Amino acid sequence: LIFCWKRGVRVRKKVVTGIMLTLLLLSMLTFAFSVHQVEASGTIHIRADGSIDPLTANITSADNVTYSFTGNNYDQITVERSNIKINGSGYILQGSGSGDGFYLLSVNNVTIQNTNIKNFTFGIYLSSSCNNTFSGNNMTNPTGTSGSGVYLESSCNNNTVSGNNMTNTGYGIILGSSSVNTISGNTITNTTFPGVLLSSYCNNNIISGNTITNTSIGVLL
Repeated sequence: LIFCWKRGVRVRKKVVTGIMLTLLLLSMLTFAFSVHQVEASGTIHIRADGSIDPLTANITSADNVTYSFTGNNYDQITVERSNIKINGSGYILQGSGSGDGFYLLSVNNVTIQNTNIKNFTFGIYLSSSCNNTFSGNNMTNPTGTSGSGVYLESSCNNNTVSGNNMTNTGYGIILGSSSVNTISGNTITNTTFPGVLLSSYCNNNIISGNTITNTSIGVLL
């Protein structure tokens, strides 16, 4: 509480609400930028040379450019190759409640589409990756208390996130230090924290035509 004097009358101004809001925002930002977890031991890799490791993964490619799911997969997929398209073909990519569904580090021009991504901390996690497209994916984390559907972190520029469905996640989409991205036509619902969060150093991004419901905050800048 703050007390002040005005014309001899003490006026009490309540600032509890402001303090609580500040603490809430700080806690959300601290959570969003916590240390990223290491990949799971059973990780599937799309290697830089185009090979799929392990060969038993339910993914196939005839040309090392277009990759398609041939069944459900139950491990994180680390994408190390640029200039490829990954089509989930409506199949499930499911984790055990932590890690990333797709993890991209320093790769460009990757398309990920038509995948049902379940039970990961982050459905799609990018770092230092540009000109990628994510569309037509369904992302959910049954715990609904952590992570996000898509996380663009550290100089992820000129990416497009469109036409995806995200439900029961911590956040819908997080951008951190990432610019000139397009977030459009997504459906985000039942998130614990804001549907879309733009943190520090996020410039010239476009957010349009999204449906965001049942969240603490729709879009937070």
